[in-house]
Amino acid sequence: MIIDSAFCPSSLGTQAFIDNNTFCRKHVPLVVFVFCSIGFLFSFIMATKSGYYVLDILDHFSSTYLMLMGGGLSAFVVGWLYPADKLVRQVRENSGEDAFWLPFLWAHMIKFFTPLVLALLFGYNFVRDCMRPYNGYQHWALVCFGWIPCLVIPTLAFGLPSLFIEKPSQIRSKLQLACTKRASHQRGTKTEEGGGDANPEDEVVDTVRSNTSVVTMDSLTHEV
Repeated sequence: MIIDSAFCPSSLGTQAFIDNNTFCRKHVPLVVFVFCSIGFLFSFIMATKSGYYVLDILDHFSSTYLMLMGGGLSAFVVGWLYPADKLVRQVRENSGEDAFWLPFLWAHMIKFFTPLVLALLFGYNFVRDCMRPYNGYQHWALVCFGWIPCLVIPTLAFGLPSLFIEKPSQIRSKLQLACTKRASHQRGTKTEEGGGDANPEDEVVDTVRSNTSVVTMDSLTHEV
């Protein structure tokens, strides 16, 4: 069961780098080996006599702070950046159901109510842990295995992918450059056998997909 449970975070972490980086896509065994080796080395501490207490501290801080932080960021992205009104409209179009309360109630809940509740819980847990150490553990143990991971993990989650995953602006520039080259080539020359029937958009999608993650025809048409 423990080995099976380790497959989920390992596959998700490695797949994110493989799908969004050219080097990682060409060296899949190396990416998997490095990712699993890091997890294996960090797990050595769990085999010591203090492993249970380390796990208890990590579990407390991850469930108390990291999960609340992840929920708050998810609510912000879905509610304000996507935004929520667009998601409600897409659900209505795909499901065919027009719930009269859904546009107002759900959009306001995800924008205002959910982030407010998560922020209050985060603040309450933070004040409680500052006033009284969790389970009476030493301060150095709480700092090393609790507070530092709460700062390092979000930093790596948002900072590290920016070094390996291509940004949307880079994808758009590649699309525009590929479309421009293909259009100029089609205007200058025509294929003798096919009579110019080849679809340039298909080749552009194949070219960009080899260097980025997933590019749909709708996004390609929008960019062009």
